[in-house]
Amino acid sequence: MRRRVTVLAVLLLAAGALVYRDWQARAGPVPVVVGEVRRQPLAASFIADGIVQARTVHLAPKLAGRIAAILVQEGQAVRAGQPLLRLDDRELQAGVEEALAAVATAQTARQQARMALALARERAAAEEAQARAQLAAATARLDRVLAGTRPEEIARAEQQLAQARAARQAAEAAARRAQALYAAGAIARAELDETLTRLEAAAAQEEAARQTVALLAAGASREEIAEARAAADAARASLARALTARGEVGLRQADVAAAHARLAQARATLVRARALLADASVRAPFDAVVASVAVDVGEIVSPTTPVITLVDPRDVWVDADVTDEDATKVRVGLEVTVTVPAYPGRRFRGRVTDLAPAARTRTDLALRTRIVRVKVRLLDTPALTPGLEADVEGTATVVPSALVIPADALAFREDRTVVFVVERGIARVREVHTGYATVALAEVTGGLREGELVVVDGKDRLVDGRRVRVVGTVGP
Repeated sequence: MRRRVTVLAVLLLAAGALVYRDWQARAGPVPVVVGEVRRQPLAASFIADGIVQARTVHLAPKLAGRIAAILVQEGQAVRAGQPLLRLDDRELQAGVEEALAAVATAQTARQQARMALALARERAAAEEAQARAQLAAATARLDRVLAGTRPEEIARAEQQLAQARAARQAAEAAARRAQALYAAGAIARAELDETLTRLEAAAAQEEAARQTVALLAAGASREEIAEARAAADAARASLARALTARGEVGLRQADVAAAHARLAQARATLVRARALLADASVRAPFDAVVASVAVDVGEIVSPTTPVITLVDPRDVWVDADVTDEDATKVRVGLEVTVTVPAYPGRRFRGRVTDLAPAARTRTDLALRTRIVRVKVRLLDTPALTPGLEADVEGTATVVPSALVIPADALAFREDRTVVFVVERGIARVREVHTGYATVALAEVTGGLREGELVVVDGKDRLVDGRRVRVVGTVGP
């Protein structure tokens, strides 16, 4: 019985095959549109939503105080360093003036100390030089006294005595002649008196020369030696006192150093006072536009109170969220297009400058989505308002060299992906392995060869082995 059933099934299958072959032979070839398997770069597009951002800073004063003046208004363009707001700085101004006065006083005191030092140095130098000269003279005198009179000195003194004696004798002869002439009435009394005066002077000089010879011949006395030694000791004492006076120079140097330190301290106090005065003003750190002013004149603020917000309209970017499916399409340096709903019809060029190193979960949507934050720098520096919604569109090469086919050529059979390959007018079913896929193209990683043709349109009417007629070709 079983054998009969088996034979019957075989006959039925054979009959079915004959019928199918006969039907296929009678039916015409199926018109199809094909595409060629090609190797080319595979690019994919993506879109991400984001928010327009700009370089923004919220400024707060460095000091606590009452606002005296607000110098700008919202929407005003400001330059770097421009004062925007000023606190009540009257006490700080007084502090600067006090510091200036202290610096002037310290400068005067230092100048006086320097002058005192210069005078002390000059006085000490003069006293030392004088004491050394006196000591040298006293020492030389003592040496001469102790050494006694030299023969040449006695000879010189005797020679001077002989000259003085001769001068006296000549004066006596002149006086005798003058007296004779006066007695004869030949000269006046005045001439006689003058001659007698010269005689007295010559006699005095002879007597002095005689005493000098006698002293030199006798040598120094004990009193002279004691006097010379006392003079030398006194000169040494004077030199010691002069050297001790150098200590006053050291004191004056210390006074100068102290005055210099006080001046440095006064200058530092002035720097701090000026810094505090400068901190009473809030200044723009860069060229910007005033976005908001959060305070009014008269309010008391502290360093934790934001008072003014600045925005740099030239430094604009978009923070966008790319889904994890599109994250591989984005890379730093990729040029993209940015559209802003608030500016309909306008498209702005941008470039991806930063890519977050890790994905995160976006929880503000109904569906929890993993996203990657990217930063897109706008290249045209448009004056976009921070906080506006923006869309980022871009296209990137995901596979540099991929074997691709039109995505419509893929068909699915249970858990397999297949295509119909046209071989000599016959459609053959072939299983393929795919990689990256876009709306238009699909990457084939196995099952096809470059140059083969696959059915793109008309595959729904095909079975393996059906004859086909190519009526068109589409490019991948």
